[in-house]
Amino acid sequence: MPICENTPPLTSRLHQLSKLIEREANARYQAELGITHSEARILAATEGSSAALSVVELARAANIDKSQASRMAARLVERGLMCRTSDSQDERLAQHSLTASGRALHRRITRIAHEFDNMLVATLTPRERMALERAIGKVADATVTTFG
Repeated sequence: MPICENTPPLTSRLHQLSKLIEREANARYQAELGITHSEARILAATEGSSAALSVVELARAANIDKSQASRMAARLVERGLMCRTSDSQDERLAQHSLTASGRALHRRITRIAHEFDNMLVATLTPRERMALERAIGKVADATVTTFG
């Protein structure tokens, strides 16, 4: 069944929703933790990896550009939340991992993110929440399959 032509395109609505959520998440992380939403994504990408990550891998995992990932990683290293291990042959291959402080901060980020998620879906019934989860999963899978 096609989407109603009287409504804005789904991609536009999803983009707008994503920006609103990102702006609010950024405000919450700044106020409570002193970090940006993008820095939180870098920490999450690092925590979610079984090995240390290069800047290119951090950028890909956090869905940000390489130069932004590089600047954020440097700030997080400076703050003692990540450690950086240089590659003697190629500086671009330096690896980043979380420190104990970084892992502790990531746990706080996760708590805030779950509280925020719960607030976002509070108006939905349990059945609607499950339907939303399934629909998001199907659209995400189709997008990955179609566009890589």
